[in-house]
Amino acid sequence: MKVGSISWQQQCDGSAGRRLNVPVVSNPPEEEIEAWSAFMEKRAPDTDAETLAFFAEHLGRLSKTREDVKTLFEFGELDDYVSFGGKA
Repeated sequence: MKVGSISWQQQCDGSAGRRLNVPVVSNPPEEEIEAWSAFMEKRAPDTDAETLAFFAEHLGRLSKTREDVKTLFEFGELDDYVSFGGKA
């Protein structure tokens, strides 16, 4: 098997993880999924100056007026919206 050539079936059945000696978690508990999702929906950019400047610069390319975009999820949603023709 070449590196980077993992089939869809290997991804789904976990065999790729076993071959790479990586733990495979196929069915995490519902509570874990909900906790991870809630965390990701509220996750903001890191607070170091370089990351905040990067976030501000790229947000400015999407919209000069949107001050409500604070999380990475909201940024991704706005980026998708604008990429498919929406006006920010």
